[in-house]
Amino acid sequence: MRWLALMAVLLLSGCGEGYVAPTAELRVEFESESELNSGSVAIQDELRRLGFEVRPSTINWLPDAQNAPSPDTRSRASDNITFWRHTSVPVDSDMHGDMNSFPTSNGSTAEGAKSAQFPYVHITLSDFWPGGFSPEGLRIYNEFMGFLQENDYRVTVITPAPPTNYEEKARVERVNLVAAVGWWMVVWSISMAVLGGLAMWLLRANKAGQTVRRIAFISVGVFLVTPFPVSSAFVTVFLPNALVLMFGPTFYADLWIEADNMIVYPLMASTCLSIVAAVLFVRERRTSPVDR
Repeated sequence: MRWLALMAVLLLSGCGEGYVAPTAELRVEFESESELNSGSVAIQDELRRLGFEVRPSTINWLPDAQNAPSPDTRSRASDNITFWRHTSVPVDSDMHGDMNSFPTSNGSTAEGAKSAQFPYVHITLSDFWPGGFSPEGLRIYNEFMGFLQENDYRVTVITPAPPTNYEEKARVERVNLVAAVGWWMVVWSISMAVLGGLAMWLLRANKAGQTVRRIAFISVGVFLVTPFPVSSAFVTVFLPNALVLMFGPTFYADLWIEADNMIVYPLMASTCLSIVAAVLFVRERRTSPVDR
């Protein structure tokens, strides 16, 4: 029962804690539809200068616009623009945004003029960083706002970029670290029970000595059981190395280069746990939980 209670705690700790990406909202008005078109292109150029990947939506495009060789023509053809930016230097920054154009015009009657709207674009910018905008996100936001003001665009800040909150970031990261450790231990324990138990059964059947079985047990724990994080489009999970081997050597290179030597820490933890488990469970007694 104590083992079941421990597993339940680890499973619950694996839930982690999510957060809502803070979003800044802007409205930029123009005098005419032609100014809207030229301003939209200029804003997209500025986003590219800031390091964003900009992609116009192709929904409802005419064939001429789809086949247009000029990026400027394609930019003008779309009323919806999506842009994103991911960097790890100087700090991790994952930003995403949308820009929607609304080419309205003034009414011709007095009644229409009272309720008229200028052509405008609506811009949202989100920073996927717990605790407000990251320092890098605030720098990008301030530079972008500076560009809009330098060009005398009429900017209305609907929702400003929230300031950096390091305390909230630390709180979310602590909870998620505990969750990651909990899931890592669950995967390690189950994989070790299956693969380590199978190895001990085979060695016991061949009457291998205690030292050989302990060395084999530790080797299985380090080279086959060690869980590594594997990311998909929506979630990151831990898989034992016996399954990760199917991804090929480039997976480990990515862990080493892109994840701050992430390959080292699981190996160190698994080595220590495997040594302790080998000492505790791999014995001459036939009633050992692993050797049974």
